[in-house]
Amino acid sequence: KMGWWDFWYLRINQPNEDGMMSMSDLEKADASIRQMCKGEIPLYVPGPAGFGTMLGLFDSGAIFKWRGAEPFAGDLVQTPVTDGGFAKQFIDNCAFYREGLKPWQRGLEIGMAHGYFLIGPFVSLGPLRNTPEAATVGLVAGCALIGIVSVGALLLGATIKPTLFDKKGDSPAAGWQEMINWHALGGLGGAGFAHALITVLGA
Repeated sequence: KMGWWDFWYLRINQPNEDGMMSMSDLEKADASIRQMCKGEIPLYVPGPAGFGTMLGLFDSGAIFKWRGAEPFAGDLVQTPVTDGGFAKQFIDNCAFYREGLKPWQRGLEIGMAHGYFLIGPFVSLGPLRNTPEAATVGLVAGCALIGIVSVGALLLGATIKPTLFDKKGDSPAAGWQEMINWHALGGLGGAGFAHALITVLGA
């Protein structure tokens, strides 16, 4: 036996024809769920709100496989950013991962890049940015930061002993230590070069 409250609640919440999904809509939803259970998902691209889906997403027609070989391993999830051809090629071309480089070459390239751009924020945004000493203070601050990072990386190598860049017969973390030593040298050189450009060109 149904009480009056239950009858009234069901009556006012009774779905109308507009709220019911058609058979074709149900089949599409079921196919989409089955596809996602297989580890495949359609690639949506953002667009203007109010068009496409409710969130303004448009189906690109591309499907990517997000699930790796082990279905329950979260670290194997694949995305177009982490597993796309361009992203992989870009990351593999960075000095840390590029094949054929010696540890000192990796460290020098990484250090020069970091030293070059590190002094910029200190020069442009530091407390002495409107003074003639801004470039020199930025140089000192950038060199100090390079030193702090290098000491931290050397401590990491002394404790964890990464063998990523070791040659056969080397002591553990010898390649890492060589890379960090040259990173410090390259960082100081990059910061000095940036300082010279700032002072000479007055930028």
